[in-house]
This record gives sequence, C-alpha cells and structure tokens, in this order.
Amino acid sequence: MRGEPGVSLAGRYRILGLIGRGGMGRVWRAYDAELGREVAVKELRLPEEVEDAERREWYARAEREARAAARLRHPGIVALHDRVTGDDGRPWLVMELVEGPSLDAVIRADGPLPPARVAAIGRQMLDALATAHAHGIVHRDVKPANVLLDGDRAILTDFGIAALDGDATLTRSGALLGTPAYMSPEQVRGRPATPASDLWSLGATLYAAVEGRPPFGGPTHGAIFVAIATEPPPPPKKAGPLTELLTSLLQKDPDARPPAETVRRLLDIPPPPAHTPAAPAPVPTHPSAAPTPSVQAPGTLVAPPGLRLPRGRLAAIAAGVAVVLAAGAGFAVQGLASNGSRPHASPSSPAATLPDEGLLDTHSATVWGLAFSPDGRTLASADDESSLQLWDTTTGTRLATLAHDTGDPQKSRHVVAFSPDGKLLAAEDVNNVIQFWDVAGRRIVGDLPDPDNAGAISATFSPDGRMLAVGVFNFGKDAAIVSHVRVWDVTSRSLLFSTSESGQFIEQPAFSPDNRTLAYGDGSSIRLWDVAQRKRTGRIDTHRRIDAVAFSPDGTTIAAAGPKVRAGIWDIATGKLRRDLPGGVSGRLAYGRDGRYLATSAEEGGSTVQIWDPNTGRAVRSLGTFSGFALALSPDATRVASGDAAGKIHVWRL
Repeated sequence: MRGEPGVSLAGRYRILGLIGRGGMGRVWRAYDAELGREVAVKELRLPEEVEDAERREWYARAEREARAAARLRHPGIVALHDRVTGDDGRPWLVMELVEGPSLDAVIRADGPLPPARVAAIGRQMLDALATAHAHGIVHRDVKPANVLLDGDRAILTDFGIAALDGDATLTRSGALLGTPAYMSPEQVRGRPATPASDLWSLGATLYAAVEGRPPFGGPTHGAIFVAIATEPPPPPKKAGPLTELLTSLLQKDPDARPPAETVRRLLDIPPPPAHTPAAPAPVPTHPSAAPTPSVQAPGTLVAPPGLRLPRGRLAAIAAGVAVVLAAGAGFAVQGLASNGSRPHASPSSPAATLPDEGLLDTHSATVWGLAFSPDGRTLASADDESSLQLWDTTTGTRLATLAHDTGDPQKSRHVVAFSPDGKLLAAEDVNNVIQFWDVAGRRIVGDLPDPDNAGAISATFSPDGRMLAVGVFNFGKDAAIVSHVRVWDVTSRSLLFSTSESGQFIEQPAFSPDNRTLAYGDGSSIRLWDVAQRKRTGRIDTHRRIDAVAFSPDGTTIAAAGPKVRAGIWDIATGKLRRDLPGGVSGRLAYGRDGRYLATSAEEGGSTVQIWDPNTGRAVRSLGTFSGFALALSPDATRVASGDAAGKIHVWRL
C-alpha cells in the first residue's frame, strides 16, 4: 500500500494530503473516522533495491519509534495515537497532528530569532528531553527540523532512531542515523549516544536558531564530521544572554557539558526591556456599568438590579447554602477605575502585578465560564445573559456570538470547554443540556441527553478527546445539594458512568494525562476513579474543602483548591502534600501545558489571580484585584483570562 490521498489505513484513517517528506518516509494528514479528528500519519518508504534483511531492520526501526513514543507522555513531545500495518506489511505510525511549521522552516523564512524566543523554545525542548531521558530514551536526532512550533508551544518529534535501554542498536555499515550538522562529537566518532549527546544537539539547534545557521558546516558529510570532532564552534555573535549556554553545551567532552539543571538555569534569561505599545482597539463597552452587589447580613447576598444570579445557584443561596463562587463577606467590581486607569494591586502582593492587557465586554452581568482554544488564539465565554461567545485573543475582537437568549433572567450559561484538537466546543444551553458546537462551522453538531434535568456546573475533556466529564447537581431534601460527575463518550454521545453522589458543587473535575484516572473534590478529599473499570479506586485526604482539581502535565501530582482555603499540590503515588500555595481560591485553577505555571484565583484582598511556580510553591505573578468568577490559562501559558461580575473579561499577557 502506497500513501496517497483517498487511501484508507486499517479501515479507519483516510489520507487527506501530504505534509512533508524525508529520506526514509513521508508524513500525511489523515482523518480518523472513529474519533472524527485529523491526525498525522507517518509512512516508512524504502528504495526498491533494499534487500529483505535490511528492510526488516528498517521496519524494526519504525517499531522502535512506536515503542519509544508510546512510553513518553509530555506536552513537548508529539503524542503517538496508534500503530497500524499496511497490506504490504509496512508499519504506519498515527500521531498527533501539529499544524505549525518546524523550527527549521521558521529559521529559513525569518532568519535568526531573538534570544528570548530561542530561550523559550529551548526550555520546552529541555523539558521534553528530560522526560525522555528519565525513561531511558536518548533521542539521537535533535535538530531544528524535528522541532515543531504550534504558536508558542515547541514540540519535539521523530523518535525513530531513539536509543532505548536494553535495545540493540540498529546502525549498520553505511547507514547514517542522525543529521550530520547536529550530531555530537561522540556520535560522529561512532561512540554510543547518551543524554549528554542530546544536550550537545540541543545546543547546536539553539545556536542555529539564534545565529541563523548551524555551528558547523562543510561541503560534504565528511567535512562536517571533521569540523565537529576537531574544531571549536565559531563564537556566536547574536546570542547575547545565551552565549554562555551555547558555549558550554558545545563542549567536545560529554562530561564537560552542564547538567540539565544548569542548562535550565541558563535558559531562564530576563525578558528584553519593556516598551509601551499602543493600546489595542477595545471592544465597544456597554454604555452603563453594572452596579456593585451588596451584602446586608452575613450569609445573605442581595443582587441589585442588573446583576442576575444564575439559575440553580440562586435557589441554593436562598436556602442558605454556601456557594463557592459567591462566598465571603462581600465583593466589589473593579474593571476600570473611575478615572479610566487600570486598578493596581496592593504593595503587599507577593509578586509583580501586571495590568490588564485588555478588557473584553460581554454586555452581561456575570461571566461564569471561560476556555482557551488549544492554540490560545480563541477564547470562549459563557455568561449570565445566556450568551456563548468567541473572542480573538490577539486583537480583542468578538469573533462570533454562538448563542444568545435573554428571555429568562434566571437562566444562564456556566459550562464551556474546548476539545483537545480545538474543533469542538462543549457548552451548556439554557435548558441544562450540554451541546457540542463545531467551532469552525459555528453550528451545533450534537448534544448529551439529560434524563433528570440536572444543572451542569463544570465540564472537561479527557486529554485524548474521547470523553467529557460533566459536573452536575440537583437539590435533595431541604434544598441540600446532590451532585456527581457524569462521564460521556464524545463520539457516541453515550453515558459511560456516573460517580457516587457528593454534597457540594463539583467545580472542576480533571482527567489524568494518560486518560486513565478521573479526579474531583468531595468534602475534604480528592476522589480518584479508574475510567476503564468505572469504579472508585482511592482518595487523597486533604483536610480542607476541595472543589477544583487539576493534574500536572506529567501526571505525578494534582493541584487542588476550595473556597477560602490554601491551594495545595499533592503527590499522586503517596497521597502526601508536597507544598502549600498561600491564599484561598474560588473554584478554578489551571496548569499551563508544560507544567511550569499554575494559575489560581485567590480571595485575599479581593479576587486576585495568582501565577505560581508549582515546583517551588512561589508566586511569580499577581494579576490585579477585582471580583473574579471564571479563570482560564492558555495551554501555552502566555495569557490568563478571568471574568467578573460586571460582564468584563480581563486578559493578561504573561
């Protein structure tokens, strides 16, 4: 079977068109008919004259790539979805489709890149390599062509010649596994590749990115090999603060190269001097500002005209139920100060306070739900005017209003979530039904049946996009909350299972990165469910109320928070608290895709969005003070958005 448009693999993957080609294969765009998504399919192509024994070696190489990729789950590594065999016996690898160009293509088109951008790419590459090395895998072919750029996300691909501990090396006489200009000195001398070899290639890749050319060149492979093995690299001229890093990584002796921890420190360069750009044209604001809610007595919230509390929660408040998002003695709306300037955080803020990048005006009373698309370019919002809107995060303009219904003041929308491929948007309608929207077509393509008219309070897709977990609630005797999580199959729209009942709102359930575990807050613990077996498998006692949880991208820890309590990070394996994050949060928290940042919505001195380094527990950014009800962190951790009670969406660039 040869790759060409229209060909179907394994009765499931229909080839759409060619993405790129290399010496030993081609990569195709394909459509996965079972899951309704586009994927990348890698085809191994060998010359006709290759003998059977050698052909088997190359097939074994493809098997190695499948095994290597299957062991690695990291946002900086292209995900392997499947491996299939063609009718001619050739292996095909089905992978995550990354729409962006390679770093090599960007260098060719744009020339040398700014050191700050190169450092950001390098940090992500280093994290991906560290994950591979921790699994006993050496990449052996790190180069600009194997780094894909999807917005600000850098993804390492092509583990086809990766060396796994315990595997036999497949190189043979005359076969070159690796790219000459980016091979380490020990590789060109025929010695085994090690993690230090990958660090050399990382240095050569970053050198090429910042200088516009690789550190070593020559008219032939032999000339390049001699230069790599015997000559010092030309001193970089455009690297600036990266000069020390590049010089240290390109040491001939592997033992002289810095360890990953030192490389990470040298990549943490300060940003260039800030300048004040012209303010982006704002979305026209509503002619009248929403009034500030007032509190008459403890536990009694009075909503003035124009501020409508959402259906379901209004009844809960009237019944004296403590509601996460409205708890506390009172709150004030601070979008723009009276003089039109941005509000500033108090001097006691634990980290630098950033002003809003811009305000988006939904013309509603309260913004309840926010979600960034996977590429961070689109923001979806759900609000108290029963509106569902899409925004362009780069210009601040409204792209579309998918739904709008102000007929019933007690009805509002809370739930909004993008699928991992960005093609579907799950959102609650005014009748409590979760609908699936085709984002590109701006149309509803299906919904989830709701037999008992339970109100949705949260929703999240599994990382593979196959499942949707929805936190729902009803009221039992004496207006007591009865809630649980329903897990749905996205393709068939069928209910897979429901968790046991909880007595509180489940503000944010979460799937583990490997899709195997569902977690949610229940009282003073985190409940863990095995998705495949559809049963509860354990819990983590937190000794504090938990409403929202989020797995770290590597799946080893889970962050959790609740109203007016410290957020914390717990070890999944041991159930032990790793570190506390000072300050209470109000039901939302989010990791960036690479795990370097964690966003929370704190309740100290108002609602202050905090950005944390989860590895140290240190607050690194404080993003203004206002009354926030929704929180979203873009997957690439470059933007944060939070909605308030005045219908404004605050957007910050980190």
